[in-house]
Amino acid sequence: MSETPYREWWSNHSERVEASDDVRVDVFVRSLGAPTPTQTTQSAVLERLDGLEERDRIDRFTVQVWGDRLYTGERCSQSPVGRYLHNKIEEFERWADGYPEVELPFEQTVCESFVTDEAFDCIKLPRICLATYVDGELAGVVPSQFEAVDMTVHSYLTGLAELASDPLAATERGEVKTAGGL
Repeated sequence: MSETPYREWWSNHSERVEASDDVRVDVFVRSLGAPTPTQTTQSAVLERLDGLEERDRIDRFTVQVWGDRLYTGERCSQSPVGRYLHNKIEEFERWADGYPEVELPFEQTVCESFVTDEAFDCIKLPRICLATYVDGELAGVVPSQFEAVDMTVHSYLTGLAELASDPLAATERGEVKTAGGL
């Protein structure tokens, strides 16, 4: 029996993370602010990353605010922040192209302007997204879906905490409890 795409990716990913001296997780969030359920979930993710850093599972992490959508029009994409975010999403999509069965949570859609009645092409961004770099190379983006298998932020962090285990199986066993449904 052959491995599922998810299991194959996780096996390779966890081995690379464990063998590396340079693991960085970039956290992308829509906002930082008031204590809402989303912020509670965010805090839980950041606490778990602090714990992973203390245990030397990761070397460092960064937190970046990217909003809820990214407009793809020329004006937005030419600003330094817009260009940076477009480049990040393109990098994530190139990573996913290496795994044809992977779907990322970036939704291309048409959004109404907050100021005018115009509509613009945009990319809806997830509430929270993690990008893991191993030895400077993008090695994983979550949330993501491997065929019918959802890799949530919660499951991924559980997997990083226990590199030898299958993150989805560990999550199902309830080995790690956190606030919110990451």
